[in-house]
Amino acid sequence: MHHPSGWGSQIGRYSGAEREPGVLFQNQSVDRKGLTRGRPDRDVRSPPHSAIDEAQATPPAWVLWISSCHPYDYLLKSLRLAMEDSNLIPPHHLLLTGSPGVGKTTLLRRLAERLGDRRVDGFLTEEIRSTAGRRLGFRAVPFEGEGWTISHVDFPGSARVGRYGVDLPAVDRLGEVLERALRDRVEVCLVDEIGKMECLSERFVRSMKRLLDSGIPTIATVSARGTGLIAEVKQRPDSELWQVTVANRDGLVGQVARWLERRHGRPP
Repeated sequence: MHHPSGWGSQIGRYSGAEREPGVLFQNQSVDRKGLTRGRPDRDVRSPPHSAIDEAQATPPAWVLWISSCHPYDYLLKSLRLAMEDSNLIPPHHLLLTGSPGVGKTTLLRRLAERLGDRRVDGFLTEEIRSTAGRRLGFRAVPFEGEGWTISHVDFPGSARVGRYGVDLPAVDRLGEVLERALRDRVEVCLVDEIGKMECLSERFVRSMKRLLDSGIPTIATVSARGTGLIAEVKQRPDSELWQVTVANRDGLVGQVARWLERRHGRPP
């Protein structure tokens, strides 16, 4: 039987241990018989390298259905993917995840420069280092206004992430930045990042949810691991999740810009 788009010859690529690296299902394992075990989480996709790669990055629903060992879970995922492919639920938001220090902040900074005259708001998070190069904390740098410190090894208090004390009122100000983006109805909002420090602030969490629900295109970095909002945004049907690595980071600025153009128009 002939299958459209050449998928008939690729069913094996999405079954068991031979699943294509471009679509990874988290919290799953493969037993000795090659059967997939465990409930699948949000899929983390490697960014497309070309229009052809992008078209083939997501297998059709019937491929997922045939390759599944958990029909109910895969039926829901297949239905969501099919609706996205049919533009019934176009992804409004792009999430970028990866290991600490891989270059996510640099990627967003370069993207902001490339967006030129678009109305952009949001913030970046920069490291604070000593003269000897030791990392001491982090500061938020909004696209409008001066930056401020949100965490430091010398900050006291019980709000801590690792060895860093977190200034919760300072993190609350990030919520103000997102609320300003909502009021101004910016064209694009860049958020760096949705992480454990930021999610200690109820105001930030509340404002981030409102921003995503508003439909304003949002490109955000997100921690690779975490619960609460970190896990929630990865499961949203209106978002797409890309993995940033040392190998692909240099080419991602152009790919993210093209993703934005395809979904929201006006070349950057």
